Amino acid sequence: MKKIHNDFLIVLGLAALGILLYAGIFHSPFQFDDWAQIPENITTFQLPDLAAVWRFSHKPLFLTLLSFALNYYFHGLDTLGYHLVNVILHVMNAILIYFFCHITFRSPALASHPLQKESKTLAVFAAFLFLAHPLQTAAVSYISQRSTELAAFFYLGTLLCYALFRSNRNRIFYAISLVFCMGAMFSKEIAFSLPLTLFLYERMFWTAPEKEHSMRMFRLVPFFLTLFIIPMLYLNMSNLYSKTTSGFFLEGFLPREARALSRTSYLLTEINVMRTYVRLLFFPVGQNLDYDYPIAHTFWSWATAGSAILLAGWLAFAVRVRRSLPFVAFGIFWFFLTLSVESTFIPLRDVIFEHRLYLPMAGFALLLADFLGRIFKTPRKRNIGFIFIIFLLSLLTWQRNQVWASDITLWQDVIRKSPHKGRGYNSLAASLFTHGRYDEAIHYAREAIIREPDNPLHYINLALNKGMIGDRNAEIKILRQAVSLHPPDRSKYFHRIGKAYIQKGNLDKAIAYFEKAASRNSRYTAIYYDLGQAYEQKRNWDKAFECYQYILLINPACAEAYNALGLIDGKRGNVDQAIEYFKKGLRANPRSGEIYNNLGTAYHVKNGDLNTMIYYYEKAVRLAPSFKPAYANLARAYAQKGDEDKARFYREKALRLDSR
Repeated sequence: MKKIHNDFLIVLGLAALGILLYAGIFHSPFQFDDWAQIPENITTFQLPDLAAVWRFSHKPLFLTLLSFALNYYFHGLDTLGYHLVNVILHVMNAILIYFFCHITFRSPALASHPLQKESKTLAVFAAFLFLAHPLQTAAVSYISQRSTELAAFFYLGTLLCYALFRSNRNRIFYAISLVFCMGAMFSKEIAFSLPLTLFLYERMFWTAPEKEHSMRMFRLVPFFLTLFIIPMLYLNMSNLYSKTTSGFFLEGFLPREARALSRTSYLLTEINVMRTYVRLLFFPVGQNLDYDYPIAHTFWSWATAGSAILLAGWLAFAVRVRRSLPFVAFGIFWFFLTLSVESTFIPLRDVIFEHRLYLPMAGFALLLADFLGRIFKTPRKRNIGFIFIIFLLSLLTWQRNQVWASDITLWQDVIRKSPHKGRGYNSLAASLFTHGRYDEAIHYAREAIIREPDNPLHYINLALNKGMIGDRNAEIKILRQAVSLHPPDRSKYFHRIGKAYIQKGNLDKAIAYFEKAASRNSRYTAIYYDLGQAYEQKRNWDKAFECYQYILLINPACAEAYNALGLIDGKRGNVDQAIEYFKKGLRANPRSGEIYNNLGTAYHVKNGDLNTMIYYYEKAVRLAPSFKPAYANLARAYAQKGDEDKARFYREKALRLDSR
């Protein structure tokens, strides 16, 4: 009972510290790739249709994208829920490390460990180090990197359940371990190294009599069979990569993300990157979301050759001490294995990202716990040393999360640390644009273009901000300049030019550009929605109707398309059909105040039922408190009902919204 009580207090302590360290980012907005992974990803909006989530998802991220869809289903795009899930996952991963470390001390390899009696202290330190290390902010505070956290959860869960199976021979834990392993393969590709890590763990810690050797290896076969899952998912998605947010495509039998970087240059660069990763693990200062990291093209440079010697020496040390210091050796092997997917032969667009150290951090925590446990000779010194380190790391994490608390502070930090890289300036321009600070945004967009004049993406933000200050001609000119740089996907530029022509009132040119955009990317539904809106302005209901129906072929859960179809049928006098479309839209998005408002109006046209109208209008204002038409409709409905007090109340609400 005392043991359970102690474990509960440790779990409670991990949860409390995790919430304390990350409380400052609970209301921070979507950042960087979050937009592509969540609000702009049609997978997010598919529930309760689970089959649709599978159909539209990047399959190796299925469980991650499903978790985003669940977030959206319960609380829309309010980032609080997304951040809360990320922090909970982080705490759970720290708890898994605690129990994994503690149970591994029961293994034969650690039976004579000099700190056997202090195993719980080492396990606690490893868990708190994993939780409090500032590098973890790159995965926890960055919502879309839930994929990394979720893969780590299943990765660590696999090892913990396997350790439980090996320590007490309960086959239930073996089965759960295998399920966790399969879950990891559907969370993120970094899980590909898991069977090999499990094999290493078995060989290093769980010795067996000679007669059981073959059985021990046979037990690992099902785990190695899971290695086929990720390659099969890629093969089954063959022509999908250009149509998803993943950005991956197949080259032979290996995927790649970066088109311009050779596999050799990527590997050479990653040798240097891994040296940087080691430095960040031990000395986490100068953290940066977007490093301006040099590409290596030859092994025979001081930096690359020196990095290779350093890493080889670290590996050689691990091999040498694998029996005398098994946790230290295992932590080093873990570092290399868990980085093997993202830091070897699969070129990614960004050669370095701190969130890639999230899973390797678990091995580092085990390594450091064992190593420092031996250095601090007495329990008192050990406890003081461990507490000081956790306090220092917690302080750094809290400070780093002050940067993550706002998109503007995040990109200002990037610009300070990568002043010669255009993406930081461009992203800051985008953030300032969303805050309505257009003049500042124009300045930073120009700075991005000065640094990378051949990058067409930087021209989009400059054009958008020019448009927002009313200079539509400049907006169109800048976008055409971007198109002249031959971007891989011209559809977004043609789409934006079409929107600029809408603002100029030139519907024919807008439609021409929308159709040009659609011909280059037939699955980008926003193009068809804007094309439908343009046809509506020309009162071409049939063409508009076709656009919205096409959207539903691509994304059957698009509430905006159902709403638009309902509005068109309402204008045509097909009120019953309009009501059906509005109801389908609400099934796709039960939180749409606009659709509830339109449904109330449709019932008013159908039968003049004031109570039904008022019910839907009031639902609309509860869900969308700043949606003025619903207040105006409520005022009219209550006036017709003879309730002047409520009519006046809602009329004044509508007027207050007008005054804003």
